[in-house]
Amino acid sequence: MKNGRKKIAHLPQIDVPKASSPTDKIITYLVYHLRGREVKKNGDFNPFFNLDKNIKDRTRRQQMATKRVSYEFEDVIEREEYHDGRYGAPGKKRKEKKKATLEQVAKVNQYNKEKRARHLLRKYFHAGDWFVTLTYRKERRPPDMKTAKKHFAAFMRKVRRWFLKNGFQPYWIRNIENTSTNNWHIHLVINDVPEGNLVKILNELWPHGRIHDPKPLYKRGDFKDLATYITKDDKSTREMIGANLDHKVTEASYSRSRNMQPDPPKVDKLKRWEKEPRGKKGWYIDKESYFEGINPFTGYKYRHYTLVRIKRRV
Repeated sequence: MKNGRKKIAHLPQIDVPKASSPTDKIITYLVYHLRGREVKKNGDFNPFFNLDKNIKDRTRRQQMATKRVSYEFEDVIEREEYHDGRYGAPGKKRKEKKKATLEQVAKVNQYNKEKRARHLLRKYFHAGDWFVTLTYRKERRPPDMKTAKKHFAAFMRKVRRWFLKNGFQPYWIRNIENTSTNNWHIHLVINDVPEGNLVKILNELWPHGRIHDPKPLYKRGDFKDLATYITKDDKSTREMIGANLDHKVTEASYSRSRNMQPDPPKVDKLKRWEKEPRGKKGWYIDKESYFEGINPFTGYKYRHYTLVRIKRRV
């Protein structure tokens, strides 16, 4: 005994590996230095080599957990559920990134554009608002898209002044389109006003033609078809948007009023992937909206569906 300390016989020699990353340095410190206190106390060394593996496994399980993304509206909730995987399919190495084909890019862009338009329609528009088409007289047709945009901008300045003068705020979504026959037209969704004949006002303010086929909005389908129709462009095909492609577009320009902002979604982490999606009290799952597939990059399932509020009679 020296200086009141007990001498430990047969103290094992510990080979401390060289740490190459910040994570390895932390694990090395935990395993070899903190654990070394027990060596001095007990005279043995039993390092917990499984620590690093356990951390990786636990982290992987957390990252592969199911995410539920919910977009909530007055009478509709859109849900997307998928595995939050970053390491590829189970039992396989992470695949190398592949360059998407032009067709894949077009489908993804169309899907995202439709979704953004659908969310704005569900938040800012209601049954009784208007879907109209601004047409051109043959001699007033624009020579190009730039001129057509100027025509619409000048028209909306007049419409906005009329709305504000009467104490209202205009909300609108539009798509300028041209066809192979040079048939320029503008599809427009705009909110109604409680007083006055809005269609008549729009006709008076549009100097290049007339307001064709005005239709009041209705809730059937919750604007899904309308979002598809008003976002089509020259890359749209019948396979992508179905019967909503009633005429082939050679060029298009989609836009909306800047006073409309989408709400951020609600994100939940689920413990496991459920075989069937769970509804919500007072809501039902729209079967036509349900879609389930397998992500080719992760090998895991994903799905999206819509919940619709059950309206009870009072």
